[in-house]
Amino acid sequence: MTLIIFECRNLSGGAVVNDSYADNWEHLEDIVSWLDLMVQWLLEQNAAAMNDVEDPMSPFKGLVVSEQEVQRLLTADKPVVESDWSAALRAEAEALEARMEQRVAASLEQGVFLTLPHVARTFGLSLLEQQALRIVLAVEIDRKYEKLYAYLQDDVTQKHPSLDLVLRLLGLAYGWRVPAHSLFRADGPLRSWFLRIEDDGTRPRLGRTVRLDERMALFLLEGTVFDDQIARLSELSDPEHPLPPLLFQQRVQEQLQAFVQDTGWRSLFVLQGRSGSGKKLQLRHLAQQFGRRLVVFDLKRALQQEAEWPHLLRRAIREARLHQSYLVIDQAGELASGEGAEQRMTTFLDEAERWNGPLFLLVEEPLQSDELRRRRRDLIELPLDVPADTVRHEIWARLALDYPFVEQPDWRAMAGKFRFTAGQIERALRIALHEAEWRQGPGAAISSEVLHAACYRQMRHKLDQKAARLTPRHGFDALVLPSEQKEQLRNACNQIRFRPVVYGEWGFEKRLSYGRGLSLLFAGPPGTGKTMAAEVIAKELFLEIYKIDLSQIISKYIGETEKNMQEIFTEAQQSSAILFF
Repeated sequence: MTLIIFECRNLSGGAVVNDSYADNWEHLEDIVSWLDLMVQWLLEQNAAAMNDVEDPMSPFKGLVVSEQEVQRLLTADKPVVESDWSAALRAEAEALEARMEQRVAASLEQGVFLTLPHVARTFGLSLLEQQALRIVLAVEIDRKYEKLYAYLQDDVTQKHPSLDLVLRLLGLAYGWRVPAHSLFRADGPLRSWFLRIEDDGTRPRLGRTVRLDERMALFLLEGTVFDDQIARLSELSDPEHPLPPLLFQQRVQEQLQAFVQDTGWRSLFVLQGRSGSGKKLQLRHLAQQFGRRLVVFDLKRALQQEAEWPHLLRRAIREARLHQSYLVIDQAGELASGEGAEQRMTTFLDEAERWNGPLFLLVEEPLQSDELRRRRRDLIELPLDVPADTVRHEIWARLALDYPFVEQPDWRAMAGKFRFTAGQIERALRIALHEAEWRQGPGAAISSEVLHAACYRQMRHKLDQKAARLTPRHGFDALVLPSEQKEQLRNACNQIRFRPVVYGEWGFEKRLSYGRGLSLLFAGPPGTGKTMAAEVIAKELFLEIYKIDLSQIISKYIGETEKNMQEIFTEAQQSSAILFF
């Protein structure tokens, strides 16, 4: 049998063993040296097992099975008397392992980032699992291991290690093979996060090839790089990046910080609120407080790849763990909607068990799932409501300081007309500025008309499916009515304008549990101006107006009329529009 001799660097001299590594590659060089020693040790063991019997068929090794090879195989599980050289190699490898451990500890104190120790801490790898990972990683560091592994496995086509070779290089005696197989169990950390075991159906389990996941190979070699595929499905935030302040619901932030820090490390939080309600901003502030990155994974986009989405979710979990980030599942309401909702939720919860920190789900509507509540006793639901009128007034006034206006709008009136979240207010101002600049050029100021149009672009409703939208063209000057009726119409407009003052600042909202809307009854024969009066109010207040034909709503079928009316008023609640029946 041919004996291969490796030239190893002098491990007893050079740098002091307690010195930290200069960088990740210096640590990988030590790993390669350790593996070289283990390969030499295994070759020496193989030579000893042959009992120095010359095999005449050795030139055809891997192609022909000789009698000497059969004898060696039959005695392979018997103890082999270790030679002095073999013992020296094993002792040197163990000494190098100890020195590596010391230098890794020193590197941590110095803040030097080392990928293998990092993933070992992150995924809880034992020393044996770390060593197995080194053996599989080696072919990504130096191609010489392709030839070495092929030689050790008597197969020039097998350039990656098999399960059997990994176990032999770890120095595990045959009596230890059974417990050692737990290294590669399907739910273990190596198989879950790092390794792929290839099964072409022709090899027994021990002969199957072990490969390193391409993404993990890239991380182990290059460090902080992020998974491209997950980055395309996610929003990433850096804790060093400055954040806008929380304009309201600071109490929610205080509760989140206290709970996550003290008792909620493994809890599942469901943040529910409309778009722009501050769900992501709350979590960005939380992550910044604890120096964490935030990975916001878009589940809706992942679900478009029906067969792949559980795999993508697992990769997102792995990426968040690798980068010590908080994981946020955006559009999580998709889990509980449509056909197959319970199966999706079950699959999601199974994958979520792999996550080892607080998990955050973002939804717009309450998440209805019996499976979720049964499986997660640590579920915490946080509704983020639309701010009250007075708070909305303050948000409008504060955010508008950065924008130019033709004339200063009445922010109380804007707060009363539009039940916006802080995010919607910010988007409305930004859209209005872009529209003004498009019309008049850079530096243009925002008019009330443009601002209201931008607000309506934030609306999401389906009134167009139930009613006809009118375009108001007339103001009070065009309306021919007695002064008393005109005054009543003006009072109606003022009631809308000053809602924030009456209900908010004066506190009447607390006294009324419902019925805070405004209803007007216009009576008169055709042509007396009923439709025109409704349009005048809409134009005066810059509100949209929808005309509803009751003959299309009323149905002879029991319950249909009520259902149609409920749908209209539900959509109207989202629109801040005038309904004209």
